Amino acid sequence: GGSLVSPEAQVISGPTIVGSLNGFYSLIKYGLGSCFGGLGGGNSISNRGGNNNNCRIGMNLQQNAGHLTFLPSSRTPTEVVDELATLLTAGRLSADSRLAVSQIFSQADNPYSAYLSVQQAIVSSPEFHSTNRVRLSGERRPDPSNNPTPPSDSNPYKALVYVLLSGGMDSYNLIVPHTCSETNPSGQTVLEQYYEQRTSIAIIGEDERSRIIDASSSGQPCSEFVVHEDLPTVESLYKAG
Repeated sequence: GGSLVSPEAQVISGPTIVGSLNGFYSLIKYGLGSCFGGLGGGNSISNRGGNNNNCRIGMNLQQNAGHLTFLPSSRTPTEVVDELATLLTAGRLSADSRLAVSQIFSQADNPYSAYLSVQQAIVSSPEFHSTNRVRLSGERRPDPSNNPTPPSDSNPYKALVYVLLSGGMDSYNLIVPHTCSETNPSGQTVLEQYYEQRTSIAIIGEDERSRIIDASSSGQPCSEFVVHEDLPTVESLYKAG
C-alpha cells in the first residue's frame, strides 16, 4: 500500500516548531506584529525595541500591519468550533479534537477570551498542520519507567551527534577552492566559478586564504582548499586526520 512521506519535515527542529506556534498565537492575540515572537518582524509599532510590555491582547490590532477580523456567527461552543474547524482545517478536525476544543471554549471567562483560546487550540492541532485525516489510535504512550534496563552490549559503539546552530553560516565561504585543475563544459575551474558566482563576497585576500588543506587524495576537482580564517580548529582537525 501507499504511504505518506514528508522529506521537508526532516529539517524541522524543535525551536522552529515552537517558533511557528508562537507566531500563530501572537497573530491571534495581538495581530500581525512582533509581540512575543510574532510573524510581523521587528517593525510593528506595538513592540518597537523588542519591548513586549507594550503588547496587550486585543489592544494592538490597529497599530500593527494587520489583524484577523473574522468572527463566528454563533456563540455556542459546538457551533463556534465547527465553524472554525471548517475555516482552519477544511473540516478535518476530528471528533476528539472538537470535543477538547469545545471544552476549552466552555471554560473561558468571557466570549472574547473563549474565541481566542479556541483559535489557539485549533492551530495547535495536528489537523491544522497536515492535509490528511488524523485518527487517534486510542493507545497510551508507553511508560518509560516500566521498561527494563536493556542489557549491556560489548560491541563497539558509535554515536552521531547532531548540533543545531541557528544562525547564518555561509557554507560556501567555509571551505573555499584554492588550487583547481578540472574544468566544467565552459572551461572554468571550480575556483573561477567560485569567483564568478560569489563576486564581492568571495574570499580573495592572501591573509584570508592562508589556511590551506591538501585534498589531492579526496577525488575532488581541486587539489587544495582553503578553510575560513576564523576556523583554525577545523583546519587542525582535518590535518590531523
